[in-house]
Amino acid sequence: MISRVLSPESKSSSIISCSGCEGFGRVRVIQDNKAEVLICNGIKEFYRQLLQSSGVTVIDNVSLTITAALERYLEGNLRSGPHTEALTETSCQIPHKDIVCWARELFESHGYQVSLAKDKTTFPIDMIACMPCPMCGKTICVAVCCGAHMYRIDNEIREFHHRARATCQAEVYIHPSHPSVIKRCQEYGIQLIDPNAETANLDRVVAGRIPLLTRPIPGHENACLDGGS
Repeated sequence: MISRVLSPESKSSSIISCSGCEGFGRVRVIQDNKAEVLICNGIKEFYRQLLQSSGVTVIDNVSLTITAALERYLEGNLRSGPHTEALTETSCQIPHKDIVCWARELFESHGYQVSLAKDKTTFPIDMIACMPCPMCGKTICVAVCCGAHMYRIDNEIREFHHRARATCQAEVYIHPSHPSVIKRCQEYGIQLIDPNAETANLDRVVAGRIPLLTRPIPGHENACLDGGS
């Protein structure tokens, strides 16, 4: 993926590349380069909110060349274009492939070995994340479901729990934390991680503890952080 970063002071530009999730990768490259303004043709509402929450001004629906857009911005004459009904999203849903990519990077960055679930018999499990228990050394495997497989969330969570409990010691459901989602996860003992939460990407590694997990695992209670979703 290629992104262009402009410097208003010198009116110069540089082209940089980045890897990773399509949507999250673009957000990361903008944040890493300490950009203060994003000028674009279009952007999903979730990513707009993510950027704005980190202090980036988003000017979208701009149909101009890079040079023309920069000149109008420096003149103070650039504003976001009108949002038609067709372009306005009714929710902040994240594309499923981006949630899967984000979740994989999250677990791998915390030391897990991650394998994507490609067997249809494991539906709706998206991946299995494993690591040795820091207390006893035995392998702990976490089933991860990134949501949005089924229209009914309660059915999805129930099916996820049914599939995961037979082979994994822990279950993590990744989805915006709506009240109904929180309730269902609590009922089934599933940990909920909200990718939209400000703390979702924070490093929670603690010596002697299993990172990311907050719910107790039978036989490994001392290796899990206190609390939970």
